[in-house]
Order: sequence, then structure tokens, then C-alpha cells
Amino acid sequence: MLLGWHGAGGRNGNESAAIGTFFYLGCLLEILCGIGEWINGETFNAAVFLILGGYFGASGAVLVPFYNAISGYGTDATAAEATYHDSYAMLLIFMGVLLLFFTIASVRLDICHVVLFACFTVCFPCLATSYFYMADGNESTARTFRIWGGIFSLAGSVILWYLFLGSLLEAVDFPYLLPVGDPSNYVKGRTEYLGRRRHKTSMSCGL
Repeated sequence: MLLGWHGAGGRNGNESAAIGTFFYLGCLLEILCGIGEWINGETFNAAVFLILGGYFGASGAVLVPFYNAISGYGTDATAAEATYHDSYAMLLIFMGVLLLFFTIASVRLDICHVVLFACFTVCFPCLATSYFYMADGNESTARTFRIWGGIFSLAGSVILWYLFLGSLLEAVDFPYLLPVGDPSNYVKGRTEYLGRRRHKTSMSCGL
């Protein structure tokens, strides 16, 4: 819908057709996954799922007329819509900051996760810029940034599907697994680093 392929999104990024997707595939499913990861003690995975689940729920809610997302800014439709776009853009900016944090932390996981989060780290600011231009009435530039946001979103989604397929293959004990780029030989964990340091210290004391 962001890219407007075959008229999706009405060629202006309208995501009304995705309300159900936002609420159930994006919000409910990811929050349930986040709770499961939290129970398993997987803090990073839980944070990612829960935050993104909350984001998709919020994104779906503003598309539902019941919540009066735009009319709550006043009776002047044009001014209210502009204020709504400016306000929603701020959410997207801070989502980009969160994705940047995920990108940095995922360096300890694998290259695929790093590239995945990096794509969405760029995607969110592009979409935020698009909303800022829509607030100013500059639809042409807004569309350009929306398409760029869609491109990075598509790139991240391709990697996400790749990781999902890899997880499915691993879950069924498939004889071949997809490479994801393990950085463990280059990026050591803090626990391992401190363990080596203590080991060297004990050897020095023994000498």
C-alpha cells in the first residue's frame, strides 16, 4: 500500500484495508508472541514483539472512525488533518529511534537481523517525513518519501520472510538450514569477555 502497486492504498498510502491486519496479525499475534518470549526469558525478542505489537495496534486504532483520530483536533477539517499528520509523524520518528536500538543490539544475533532492523530504521523516518509534507500540503514530495519508506519496508519484509522460513526449517529439524550470518566469531558477548578477563587475572595471580 505504501508503494501503491496496482492501485493499492489508493495511490496515496491509505491503509484502511489493513485495519484487520494491524489488529490481529500485527497487534494481537505479536503481543502473544512477546508474552511467550518473556516467559521463556528472551528479553530482546519479547521487547521487539511487544513494542511492534503495540505499534500495530496504535496504527490500526487511528484508522477506525470510532477513535476520532482526526476530528479530535478541531472542526476545521483541513487544519485538523494537518495537525494529525504532524502528530502521527512524531510517533514514527520515535519508532525509528527504537528500531535503531534494535539494530545495535541485534549485532550480537546475526547479520540478517541487523539488516532487517536497519531497513526499518530508515523506513520510519521516511514515513515520518512523508506525513510532515502531507501536513504542509505537499503531496508530491510526500508521495516520494512514502515510496522510499515502502521500498525499505519491502526490503526488510523480504529478510523477515527469509528468517521466518529459516525458523520453520529449524523447527521441523530440516536437514538443511538457511544461513543467517553468525557474527559470534567477531562480536563477543560481555559474559564471555569478562570470563576470559577473570581467567587471565587468575593465571597472572598463580604465576
